[in-house]
Amino acid sequence: MHATVSKTPVVRRRNFVRHGYALMLVMLFVTMFLSLLGVAWRETASLLRELRVREERRECDAGQVATLAAGLRWFQNQETPPSSPYIRKKQIAGQWYKLTFTELESMHWTVSSEPITSAEAETLEELQEP
Repeated sequence: MHATVSKTPVVRRRNFVRHGYALMLVMLFVTMFLSLLGVAWRETASLLRELRVREERRECDAGQVATLAAGLRWFQNQETPPSSPYIRKKQIAGQWYKLTFTELESMHWTVSSEPITSAEAETLEELQEP
């Protein structure tokens, strides 16, 4: 084996001193990004829950609202109910509802609706729309 050695001085470049700031910046960015992602996820989940509750409430009340509309239509086309309270039944989408017309004062009436079972519906007369 043979090696040659040079006597000329070698000029070395000085390496840059790295202090590890890049890793810290990446960790800070990841932490901030995940925090913002968590806030956005929480807000989106809250919004979706609220929309689902509204839709379920709308579906739940749909039968009673339709029954009240039928009762008010009947009330507009009649003179006045023959008695107070005047109770009739109405079927909407396979479900029976009880309509109650109650006179508060002279010519002031309230109309209420509530779901009933088939057994309870058998004891009431059906609302005949004109």
